[in-house]
Order: sequence, then C-alpha cells, then structure tokens
Amino acid sequence: MITDIMVGIADKDVTLGQVLRRLRKDKGLKQTDVSEYLGVERVTCSAYENERSVPPPNKLYKLAEFYGVSVELLASKTLSKHSNEAVNDSANSNEADLKNAEMMYYYKKLDDSKKRIVFELVKELYSR
Repeated sequence: MITDIMVGIADKDVTLGQVLRRLRKDKGLKQTDVSEYLGVERVTCSAYENERSVPPPNKLYKLAEFYGVSVELLASKTLSKHSNEAVNDSANSNEADLKNAEMMYYYKKLDDSKKRIVFELVKELYSR
C-alpha cells in the first residue's frame, strides 16, 4: 500500500519544494528542526521549500536521509517541469525509486528484531 506522502512524491507535477514541505509537515517538524539537522539557517530551508534555491547535492543527500526517502527520488524533483524528455527517460527508474522509498519508509519503522526477520527473509528469497 502506497502512503499519501508517496503518492504525492510520485506525482510528476509536484516540485522539490512541495515535496520537502510535505515531508516536513508529515513528520510534524518545523523548518528550524530541519535547518538544525542540515546545519543551515532557517531561511535556507524556507528557500528550498519555496523554490527560491535548490539544495546542493550534499544537503539533498542529508534531506533524503533525514526523511527516509531515496536521494534519487528527491534529485528527480530538481528537474525542470519543461524537461519532459529527461523525465520520460527516467520514468522507470523513478518508479523503482518510489517503491524503494516506500519499502524503506516501512522498514525504518520496524523494531530491531523485525528488521532481522526481514533481512533473513530477503536473503532467503535472493538465494532461490
């Protein structure tokens, strides 16, 4: 089952700023919480969410880690809405990224014993 946030991220018309705002609000955080984690001013987070600037790659990676989504998924949102050709070429990989992001979202919510069970199950399935 895809969560509401995953559906929102998957929408090709949703911008990076909209995704970042939605991820932050979904976790009940303030921009100051995110800015402290990133080591930037709050106005910088505001600029990311309001699309006045794009996070550099190192901050994009930290944001993906912070929110539990793939960096590729966030990076795909930095593409211009007008670069349809590039978006179409990466549609299959974006779909895979979405599935990976959803899987990691649920995995991170498991306790350690359940994570071990999932890990062993994946190893077993891989060896077949």
